[in-house]
Amino acid sequence: DFSQGCGFFGVGVLDDRKGNDRYRADTMAQGAAAFGIGIIADREGNDSYQRSLYNQGSAFTGGVGLLIDGRGDDTFFAGGTYPDSREPEGAFVSVSQGCGFGDRNYASGGLGILWNGSGHDSYSGSYFAQGAGYWLGAGLLIDRAGDDRYEARRYAQGAATHRAAGAL
Repeated sequence: DFSQGCGFFGVGVLDDRKGNDRYRADTMAQGAAAFGIGIIADREGNDSYQRSLYNQGSAFTGGVGLLIDGRGDDTFFAGGTYPDSREPEGAFVSVSQGCGFGDRNYASGGLGILWNGSGHDSYSGSYFAQGAGYWLGAGLLIDRAGDDRYEARRYAQGAATHRAAGAL
């Protein structure tokens, strides 16, 4: 939790320049931010990003969360741990992979970006993933090149709810 390029009331950066890497975390990691800036930058390699909630370019109020992956055949997985109340059998909350979100009753959202340069990539998420915005937040998933695979459940793949912006 709160690692791998997490900015929580501050700035957190993880910069990896080469190699085939495997990143694993539960909550608030891999370019996640709240009231700060969180950046994970991996320049090249066939990488695996595995996490549960608020990861992979995710930003809450006052935050900018960035996951930047230069090139390689990468795998991104978010969810699988915390069930969503709207669909408790088989659906999970992700809030990852380029997701900006706020608290509907109190505060506007942040800016979450997942930027991927090239490679044949696989993205898997559930609720709020892959370029999603919620409550005055903005989320972007930008993949520049490759034969990619996207899988998500709801409020995903360029989705925005409640005065937000989302793009894939």
